[in-house]
Amino acid sequence: MVIHKANLLKEFRTASMCGMDKSVGLHLWNQSRKQWIGHKKLVNQPQQLREPKLNWNATYDSLFGSNKLLPMSIPLAEMVDFLMDFWELEGLYD
Repeated sequence: MVIHKANLLKEFRTASMCGMDKSVGLHLWNQSRKQWIGHKKLVNQPQQLREPKLNWNATYDSLFGSNKLLPMSIPLAEMVDFLMDFWELEGLYD
């Protein structure tokens, strides 16, 4: 079933403005999501293990001590882990 973006957006706005049942809005949202990601199910896909991009002895200053861009992109999960560890060591996060 092909859903045109303009029609879907119009239906979604109409449903939300008219105070229609939340299930209608959820159904429309799920339809648009299927267009964005396709019909793949992400839940069953195994996570690929990767080598960390950050050096094990990286420091906050070595990463953020200047206004230069990082030499490579760092996966979000890895950056969050790094920052959480740093904040815990500094007593900034409990």
